[in-house]
Amino acid sequence: MAVNPVPLIFVRPGSRVRIVELNAGFGLRRRLLQLGLAPGEVIEIIQNYGLVIIVRLANGITLALSKGIAQKIYVELLV
Repeated sequence: MAVNPVPLIFVRPGSRVRIVELNAGFGLRRRLLQLGLAPGEVIEIIQNYGLVIIVRLANGITLALSKGIAQKIYVELLV
């Protein structure tokens, strides 16, 4: 059963997701990959309100992303 990926901005805090696609230009895509936000990576949503989304990567690093950037990161929910 395939699930359509959704932009990161629509995911609730406390959810764990897998990054499926980075729908960004070359420069932003390169920067996201440098930060560890690559397709296949599992992240946890810590906060999703206000102007930023705070995520925790599998290695424990916490990042704050603007809503504009988070909109370009497509993810699938993990059960």
